[in-house]
Amino acid sequence: MVISSLKLVEADLLQVEEQLVALLEKRGGVLKGPAEMMFRGGGKRLRPALVLLSARLFGPQPEAAISIAAAVEMVHGASLIHDDVIDDTDLRRGQPTMKALSGNRIAVLLGDLLLCQALLAVAELDRVVLVQVVSQAVADMTAGQILELRQQGNVETQVNDYLRMIEGKTAALMEAGCRLGALLTDATKAQVEACGQFGLNLGMAFQISDDVLDL
Repeated sequence: MVISSLKLVEADLLQVEEQLVALLEKRGGVLKGPAEMMFRGGGKRLRPALVLLSARLFGPQPEAAISIAAAVEMVHGASLIHDDVIDDTDLRRGQPTMKALSGNRIAVLLGDLLLCQALLAVAELDRVVLVQVVSQAVADMTAGQILELRQQGNVETQVNDYLRMIEGKTAALMEAGCRLGALLTDATKAQVEACGQFGLNLGMAFQISDDVLDL
């Protein structure tokens, strides 16, 4: 159902990809190569799609939705770069990772720069609440990753710890994407909260399904 919904925003997702490259080229080309490698034609763009779909729920899609969707994808991209360093991964989707191509130090710095560029893109809209939502998601993702590292090799991990871990690691950014899309519109506070809860639940289900397939 969610995947079929992506067809509704296919054209907008192409704009998001162009916006990604444009935003990252602002750094004097430092991120141009990594941007093209990471963001052109790879993945389903689920997280930016959630921004766009949420924004459409309450009327015409706001122009700012493209920039916010691009920022959310940059946060996701940064998390993948950092994950590959932490997990010592050399291949992702059959392609060399940033860590494999540039080494750990450059990969970590590129991930950090992506996060900063994402926050700058959101801050340009001059709405504190949007920056707060993205910042909270990044904090939750980091906490989730730390919890996962602490649980590695623990065959007695409790269900509550597992749920806390995936809520931060995966669900937090999907929740943020849905919340951000709604915040760009005239949605009520209750509607924004409902969108956020949907994103959270979707993210939890997404990660649980992924983990089951890995068993």
